[in-house]
Amino acid sequence: MDLRIAIKAWVMEQGLKRPDVADKSLKRKLEGLGCKVSKVKGYQTLFGLAFKEAQ
Repeated sequence: MDLRIAIKAWVMEQGLKRPDVADKSLKRKLEGLGCKVSKVKGYQTLFGLAFKEAQ
């Protein structure tokens, strides 16, 4: 699942108005939470985050 799609879906579920988050801002926030972001084959790749299946 694409992280941006998951974030937008979650924001809409929560009733928030602005689902868009700038790439640099999101990267900094995720790194602040302990995730590692690095380039793999030219693409930004996120390590340390897993999706939980909806119930």
